[in-house]
Amino acid sequence: MRSVWGTLAVCLAALVVLSTLSLQPGARAEDSGATAVEPVVPPQFANLEVRDIAWSANNTLCVVVGIDWSATGNCAFYNDTNTANGWQPLPFIVGANDRLLGVDYDPISNYFVMVGVNTGTFNQLVYLWYPGSTWFTIATPGGAYGAFMDVACIPATRFMAITDQGFAFYYHYLSPTWYYNETKGALPTGAVSLNNVMYDPNDGIVLMSGGSTLTNGCAYGAWTQDLFAERFYAFNVGPNSSFPMFRGGDWCQQYDYGVLAGNRNITKITVDTDPYNWFEDDIYSATSPSARRESTIAYCGGSGKIVLFGGWNGTYMSDTWEYNVFKKTWTKMNPASYPEGRYGHAMAYDKNRMEVILYGGQTSGGLQQDTWTYNITSGIWLNRASSSPLGILRDHAMTFCDSLGRVVCYGGYNAGAKNDMASWGGAAWATMSVGSPGPLTYEHAMAYDPYYNLIVMFGGVGFEGSTYVYNFTTGWAAISPPTIPPSRSGHTAAYSSYLAGVAIYGGQYSGYLDDVWYYNCSANRWYSYVPCNLPAQLATHAMTAGYNGMLYVFGGYNSSGADHYQTYVLGRQLDVNGTVLSDNATKTWYAVCWYPYTATADTEALIVGNDGNISRLDPNVTYIQPMENPYAQLGRHLYAVGCKAPTSPGYAFALGSPGGGVKINQVSAGSQVTVGADVPHVVWLNLNNSAGSPINNGKINVDSGSYSSYVVMDAEIYSKWGTANFTQIDLYGWHDGGSTGVDQPVTMGNGFDAPGAENLRLHYRYTVAGGILAQVYPNHPGDLESVLWNGNSFYNPFNFTSAWVRFSFWPMKQFRHAPGPPVWTEPAGSRYSYAVNGQENASALNDPYSWDFKLKVTLADGMNSSAYEELGVYKYTYIGAGNLPGDQSGSGPPGGTVYLAPTGNVSFVSNCNYSLKVYMDGLLRGVNDANRTMPASALGVMGGDLQNWSVPGTQAHFNGTGSANALYLFAWSGGYLSPRAADVLTHTGQGAVGTVGWRCIVPMGTAEDRYSTTVTFVLEHD
Repeated sequence: MRSVWGTLAVCLAALVVLSTLSLQPGARAEDSGATAVEPVVPPQFANLEVRDIAWSANNTLCVVVGIDWSATGNCAFYNDTNTANGWQPLPFIVGANDRLLGVDYDPISNYFVMVGVNTGTFNQLVYLWYPGSTWFTIATPGGAYGAFMDVACIPATRFMAITDQGFAFYYHYLSPTWYYNETKGALPTGAVSLNNVMYDPNDGIVLMSGGSTLTNGCAYGAWTQDLFAERFYAFNVGPNSSFPMFRGGDWCQQYDYGVLAGNRNITKITVDTDPYNWFEDDIYSATSPSARRESTIAYCGGSGKIVLFGGWNGTYMSDTWEYNVFKKTWTKMNPASYPEGRYGHAMAYDKNRMEVILYGGQTSGGLQQDTWTYNITSGIWLNRASSSPLGILRDHAMTFCDSLGRVVCYGGYNAGAKNDMASWGGAAWATMSVGSPGPLTYEHAMAYDPYYNLIVMFGGVGFEGSTYVYNFTTGWAAISPPTIPPSRSGHTAAYSSYLAGVAIYGGQYSGYLDDVWYYNCSANRWYSYVPCNLPAQLATHAMTAGYNGMLYVFGGYNSSGADHYQTYVLGRQLDVNGTVLSDNATKTWYAVCWYPYTATADTEALIVGNDGNISRLDPNVTYIQPMENPYAQLGRHLYAVGCKAPTSPGYAFALGSPGGGVKINQVSAGSQVTVGADVPHVVWLNLNNSAGSPINNGKINVDSGSYSSYVVMDAEIYSKWGTANFTQIDLYGWHDGGSTGVDQPVTMGNGFDAPGAENLRLHYRYTVAGGILAQVYPNHPGDLESVLWNGNSFYNPFNFTSAWVRFSFWPMKQFRHAPGPPVWTEPAGSRYSYAVNGQENASALNDPYSWDFKLKVTLADGMNSSAYEELGVYKYTYIGAGNLPGDQSGSGPPGGTVYLAPTGNVSFVSNCNYSLKVYMDGLLRGVNDANRTMPASALGVMGGDLQNWSVPGTQAHFNGTGSANALYLFAWSGGYLSPRAADVLTHTGQGAVGTVGWRCIVPMGTAEDRYSTTVTFVLEHD
């Protein structure tokens, strides 16, 4: 900052201290268990047979549903904050034939979801209740699918409802749409009743259980990570001798296992999710396409189906097949019209128009250039165009590009290799202005990376080992990653969200290949993925990417010289195991519920059943302990149990047969740490200095205003739902004088205002959609308190679940609010200092000499998580142009003394030893005639602490120009100050306000003119 009379040089140093926290599970204290059973006999239960219970997430409301044999209402709620009124009927009366059999609570939408059946019409029932509001009735799937028996809410506003006929349905009640009733196709044959459904958030799995009087009890697992893509597995986990017919169950997120209960049997269920691997997928299919090569397949989005057309097995094939990825079965379609038999054609699924696009290929009549579309709903092929600017082609490649909303076609063979490029937008092909052209090739493979908006291409005849990337602005570019896959042609490519890159499989060069490689655009690197069970070595096969990034491969020519017919998938499989915990022929168990973990009580499970039986499960020793229930009666059964999260203490309701139930008080204690799998995590949070070196528990020099030093805040963020669900990352910074447990304040500061209060002085944001990096605050140009360095800030996903985020910034004047002595002052135990995971909880942000930082990551469904950190300023010194005396001027004759202007304060701030000095940048020089000068000694300074070096009351003269001739105005030493605006804003030596004046003795013989110079103030600290 520079004025007419003075310039400014400022030196600033800061200490940045970082502590780290690893989430370590604490030692668990043994608890005394669930005890103290007392009766619950509200009037509503006189005729109500309770079948299920659910508590809200904030543990204030409990809802029960069941069968009201008096037909006056079959649901009620209990308000824990208004126990005087006890149980109350819900403001809704269902019909005489309505039975509500299942209820669950969704913490995202705050809905209770209730399901059941009307025994008169046999229609399913679904109701939603928003506490304090009205009921909503959901239109059900209908059909002969059976009665809804139970419901489980799944994050992202979904629920699964299961029926007594073995069917499962998903519903998204913001769409609102029902999805899929195809569980039955994956389950064992025979009469199977599904009685219970529970959600495993750690693995993203829904587990359904049931059985029948004719078969053993079974548990069934389903994927739930993608709304449009559920994969079902069936497992028999019951002992063959006991026929458990599982009736109830619940999953414990903390211990990562579930408990199923049924006829005489209580079983522990564990789920292992294997890493992505190859396995044959069409084992349930009674029929499948014949062996062939050079066919094509395309996955059709939300339909859950893959379309296959054509190929070669000695003849030109023209058959159309659909593969159901849920049932894992092939179905041959019989459209009235269809493309001519061919091979070497290309297909891609147009997500915007929900149809498969087919172009070109080799037929018995020669190469073609026709375009066909296939509607996955109607199963109809339509001939859309007989020609295109690409001309006749075979062995070309096509991919759908989200940013264009069009299918892009490139390369191929027509009397030689081609490098033409065009896009299909639903009505016609349009030639693309490709910028830099790509290679002349065919039998290549390419796919679109939707995250980085690039097309990645590898291999092809003549370019077998080359990698090309297409940018929609600049065109094609050959790149040279540090590692590349082996050379090949006749391979396939697809974008895998699981691998977070464009994947290639198979092909041939010197031999046939069976390897998988994937290219990460951010790292500019190919990675080899090595699963355990590889399919055959294949070329000229077909491949597409389905839900969860799974790769599907069909057909191809193998290394044995034969055509292939198998369907392979590279994906995840489940391994569900059951361990019997109790087998008692005299008992039938109906329901299980885990106490949610809290800081005041340990997790445990309650299991209830016939004749009022109640048992508890100690999760550490998996020991079933019967509980004494003095209110148990023969023939009065407990069908439902619901646990309120323990406070001091917690309790549960166990209800069932009309006439009442029991309240079970829990007395337990312990200390455990659990990380919620449904919310995003900040895996680690670190501070680095401008040299890129960690400064954990170290110091950093910050030079305010010079932009020479900066702070780097690095973090790794994680979501089990995938990086595609991240929407926003925010970094907040504030100073609150060391208040314990104060979270991010909402009041924004303005410059140096609001001293000593909580002030949000820094807020940076990265918006994932569009890749927008913004400095939300400070936002007042000309006096920024901090500056975000966009060039050294970024967001970089490095696999399906994790991303790296960086905010780099220059701390400016705002740090004067945090003086920071060389040692921290918070009480012992409030800071965690591990080598990694440098993050704190909010309660540790209590040091009065530091700034508080909060990194917050948010998902698309609103879930968010935060990590905290402190940063201390060790030494701070600041002076601004506005804190200096203004321009000085005056006039006088030769030989006279000129008082240039009235004296004024020199204002600055410091929290350490300092000195303020001033020097002339050059001689006093004539304005009208630059050759006219005055000597440096003509100009003098008075005031300040100059009396320490000169005669009091006189001026000190400059001996020359430049910093070597500086005069010291002020100097000070002593203890640290706290330079907040409320304490000391201005220092002019020893903390006392002083003034600085200027005088000039005009030498004799000085010519008439105006003489001017510039002086520099330098404020330095030790």
